[in-house]
Amino acid sequence: MDNNLTWLQRRVENYCGEATGWRKPNYLAIDFNQVGDALPYAATLSQGGLYFYEDNRANRAEDTSCVVPVNQSGGTSGVQYDMKLASRGCENDELKSMELEGVRAGTRIELYDNPNGDRQDDFTIIDVKQSIPMGKRVRIDSFEGTSDTFYYRKLASRNNGLDGKVSRIKVFNKPDDNDISDASIVFYEGNGATENIVCTVPFNVDRQFKMGSGNNSYGCDNDEMRSAKILKAGKGSWFSVTGKPDGTFGQGFTEVRFKRAILIPITIPSFNRSYENADVKVAVSHGGGLDGSVSYAYFGPASEQKGKPPIKEASTGP
Repeated sequence: MDNNLTWLQRRVENYCGEATGWRKPNYLAIDFNQVGDALPYAATLSQGGLYFYEDNRANRAEDTSCVVPVNQSGGTSGVQYDMKLASRGCENDELKSMELEGVRAGTRIELYDNPNGDRQDDFTIIDVKQSIPMGKRVRIDSFEGTSDTFYYRKLASRNNGLDGKVSRIKVFNKPDDNDISDASIVFYEGNGATENIVCTVPFNVDRQFKMGSGNNSYGCDNDEMRSAKILKAGKGSWFSVTGKPDGTFGQGFTEVRFKRAILIPITIPSFNRSYENADVKVAVSHGGGLDGSVSYAYFGPASEQKGKPPIKEASTGP
């Protein structure tokens, strides 16, 4: 049998699966073993893993790009893989969908358009909520859009689309839901979390900074932000934006406070409008008018982690 993943998978699934009652093969006999996909495919068949496809909906008519065995220990860091593509058979700018089989709860998969994992471009976070048994395939039709299912939660931050543009893959053990170490806010150029991503700011420690090149380490540009998507936040957290580059409030001030923990992304569609709902309270004062005019921001995360207040870093003053 040819040592090519697409043909290996088709042989196992199309010719052996139905005839054997969909049992896994005991062994794979291949023509070449110096290069090819038989070893990671065999490991994935045995211990579970991730199947990546070059078309949406895991379309078998197109190629299977690569398989990545999971449930590795990850050592003390918990990181199983951190791959800049092309790597391990996964081609750069090819992947559009995936399937998960035999993946344990608590596994996180992060996919990036930027090869260095920069969050100023498209990225998607997939958290496995319930362990997926061997023999069960859970399909993710696209890396775009946000969804919450029985087995997984997918959080996508769109810039210009991730399908067919994946350049980095990370697989590791995710933090607990009540751990805010992975909380973050994505700011957008357009209202309603549209147009390009301006920057992504971690929402895990107290910080404040001025917008503009060289003024912060997140790439947040001056006078660009019009909206925000909250990927995760602890109950009681807040952030605020102002129009003056020294952080004072004379040219508008908007404060956003979270009334409960945010685990499914919510959008702050504008910094010009006050409103309140079950998740958030947005208060605009000092003249407002901050859409496209944000020059400074303050962040005050709060953690619900038992007995552990949020870690604080030294803030940079105005």
